[in-house]
Amino acid sequence: MGCLHIKGALPICRENVFTVTATTILDLEAQFNERAERWERESSVHSSPGARYLHKDYISIMTKGEAVVPLILKDYNTLKKIGYGA
Repeated sequence: MGCLHIKGALPICRENVFTVTATTILDLEAQFNERAERWERESSVHSSPGARYLHKDYISIMTKGEAVVPLILKDYNTLKKIGYGA
């Protein structure tokens, strides 16, 4: 299968692109909520930015990319949390 090559970016290949469905979004939201709650619970006791931002759940959330931005904003607006650092 062919790939789309854009200078300065990773190739986008058809086999690496997935279709977003309602189930995918619900799964992503459930995973986000679980990780965000655990990250907040486990890292809120630390004053060190490294302890907060190198936490495995924070990294997992941030590596989801643009897909989690609406969830981060919803979480931030609902709970008035400070700390995503984005």
